[in-house]
Amino acid sequence: MVAIAWSGGGITAIICTLCAQHAIENSPLNVSFGEAVHSTVSGGSVGHVLYGTAGDKMWFPNYTEMAVSSDAYNLLCSENSSTAFPVWYGEVLNYIPYTLNLSSLLALLKILGFLPSILGSTNWWEKVMDLLFTKGYAVDPKHPSFRGTRTTINYGLLRDSKCPIKRSSSGVIEDNGAATSLFPGGYETLGQTTAVYGDVVSSLTQNLTAMDAVTASSSFWNVGLVEGTELEYEATKGWLTHYTAVGSSGKDEKVYAMDGGLIDTTGITSHLRTKERSIVSFYNNNDDLRTLNSTIAFLFGSSTSTDTMNALEGAVLGQVFDESLYEGVIRNLTDPDVLRARLRNVQVKNNSYMGVQAYVLEELYLVSNQYTKQFLDTFNDSKVPAGIADGWPNNMPVGFDTFNSNMLCLFSQWKIRTFMQELKALFEGW
Repeated sequence: MVAIAWSGGGITAIICTLCAQHAIENSPLNVSFGEAVHSTVSGGSVGHVLYGTAGDKMWFPNYTEMAVSSDAYNLLCSENSSTAFPVWYGEVLNYIPYTLNLSSLLALLKILGFLPSILGSTNWWEKVMDLLFTKGYAVDPKHPSFRGTRTTINYGLLRDSKCPIKRSSSGVIEDNGAATSLFPGGYETLGQTTAVYGDVVSSLTQNLTAMDAVTASSSFWNVGLVEGTELEYEATKGWLTHYTAVGSSGKDEKVYAMDGGLIDTTGITSHLRTKERSIVSFYNNNDDLRTLNSTIAFLFGSSTSTDTMNALEGAVLGQVFDESLYEGVIRNLTDPDVLRARLRNVQVKNNSYMGVQAYVLEELYLVSNQYTKQFLDTFNDSKVPAGIADGWPNNMPVGFDTFNSNMLCLFSQWKIRTFMQELKALFEGW
């Protein structure tokens, strides 16, 4: 049984997760995919639950057809659907702010009809998610479904007593502060259980629902509310979804739900906690790994800079693999002719902050979202490669147009197709 990790990465991760899962289910990997266990983070969480709940209704562009079409560019500019598949897979584009700032978020909420009534409301992000499911994909968010045998939805929990947080010049929480302020959490769909990791907060006093966890996991906008000045924090903290946690001393305290990508953007550590033998990681983040790679580097204990959308704990708290492996991994992930890295018999380190115990991981296979001319050269229509946006596929605004979404979707299909034999060996070998 293979373990699959779907990374965070905003709308990019949502689109790529939807399209990769569709590609897998329409390939020889389908049987094994149905038996897989999944780990999701942020946009990967949204994409995974959307595909599990509404995938049977979704229309996807077809790479094989588009690659040979002389009119591919014009076809890819359309949000297509059909009688059999009435929902364009990328409807989520209409429910995500174009840029990651408060003014863009407020503008979107106004368009969706939530302002001004939503101002100051807690758990308002869940209302947006409800609208995404009911209006965008015509399904009931109260009855989410997930592919595979079980899914762990990863989110973060931030202690109210440690807010506002302060970040160093490198972007990590100052003075190793994540160890006492920000913790990994997870919701497991099979047992419908909620867990908290780290050494300070032991548990929540209430169990989350699956959609609570998806909402928490994708709360990308939260960091802007919990950092900065005391005045800014006090003015906006009412928007944060909070829970009651049991501290290590046994006393209750308030914690805020935070985006899972703030701790482990990849979702790999969730599988390490359960000591899975084989992990396939689809890294679909909207960051060029040549310029921002903290999401991978911290797992190998390699120090680098980070930003508000990615891991904030730093290399000391984040390390689960030997640092000597990092150079080869990042070289392969960023090589446009490779786009993947594979490690065998990897020693996993003890990490109490992540809730990981030492063992030997037999296979770690990572697929990146880096630009490659190889993919673009497969299209007969010359307008296709000429039409992609600057920064495609991993350095774009949060929101983007239909053509670039469809190209991301085809890119995900192409990677599954190109790496099929390697993936097949992994999927079927466990």
